[in-house]
Amino acid sequence: MMNRCEVDINPRAIKNYIEKRVSQTSESMGLKRTHGQFLKTIYDNEGLSLKELSNEMYVDKSLTTRVIKSLIDNGFVINMNNESREYCLYLTDKGNDAVSKIEKIVNDAWDELLSELTDDEMETLTRIHMKINEKLKSDIEAHR
Repeated sequence: MMNRCEVDINPRAIKNYIEKRVSQTSESMGLKRTHGQFLKTIYDNEGLSLKELSNEMYVDKSLTTRVIKSLIDNGFVINMNNESREYCLYLTDKGNDAVSKIEKIVNDAWDELLSELTDDEMETLTRIHMKINEKLKSDIEAHR
């Protein structure tokens, strides 16, 4: 039986692999390589505030503020709140189009990464992934 030290998945390597695949398309649309993650999170959770978006992304609010300012300035996101200091974020048509293109590239990258797994291995990996995500979410909720 494997011990925990033998399980060496490098999340940063996976993230870099996927971002590298996405970067060319992102750049052609005027996006930085990490902006797609923000767009996808807004797509999945329309109406988010900056604080909610930061929490969903597990990033600092100052980073979220800078990225959202850029995305608004470049026409990918709109703030539907009339209060200048409050945010209610939605994607524009341009933002929705970017998410569709980026999602296709990300899905293709994951398909390639996971192509050697059997159906049983995929099922096991999915269950493990769901457990890890549940633990992460409960831990984050406990520390808010």
